[in-house]
Amino acid sequence: MDEVIFDNGIATVSGWAMAYNADPVTREYTGSTREYVSAGVGLPAYAWPDAPPDASAGFVARRTEDGSGWELTEDYRGAKAYRKTTRDAVIITAIGPLDDGLTLTEPETGFDVWQDNTWVTDIVAQKAAQEQSAEALRKSKIQEVNTTTQLWQTQLALGMISDASKAKLIKWMTYADQLQAVDVTLAPYVVWPDKPAA
Repeated sequence: MDEVIFDNGIATVSGWAMAYNADPVTREYTGSTREYVSAGVGLPAYAWPDAPPDASAGFVARRTEDGSGWELTEDYRGAKAYRKTTRDAVIITAIGPLDDGLTLTEPETGFDVWQDNTWVTDIVAQKAAQEQSAEALRKSKIQEVNTTTQLWQTQLALGMISDASKAKLIKWMTYADQLQAVDVTLAPYVVWPDKPAA
């Protein structure tokens, strides 16, 4: 049987032909099939008689937008990318070049900003957050002091405190003074005083 020859997508003779298929939405090459084609008829929709180029790792063949041939395009599907404006991670699900607003490079800190094609840590924002965190921890520790010493302070005010409880109260109030004196601007290298035994 004669080899099928196509003229503008129409078979000039009847016979079997290789059909190279593409996804109707993404235009990605999906495989080949052998199709019987009658003279005067074309291949099935989204099938072409010309073979796509071999795609190396990280690339995939797809039909050009105008359908005139095949092209290779990037394939990052399944890769984790990061939004340059928010650092949010996204999983790539479509073929094609990486969107300009994304990078495959993972930010190192929650304070990184995209600058000159790389992540740069915003040291001022990072330091401010560390100081806020240290101040919140100090407030939490002082709240623990207040909760622990509340009964002893009431007993002291009423003149009912035992010597043992008074000694504990003094240790905890000394601890509270030490907490107040902590320099949170040293964060993240703050040295916290030791908490007294309850």
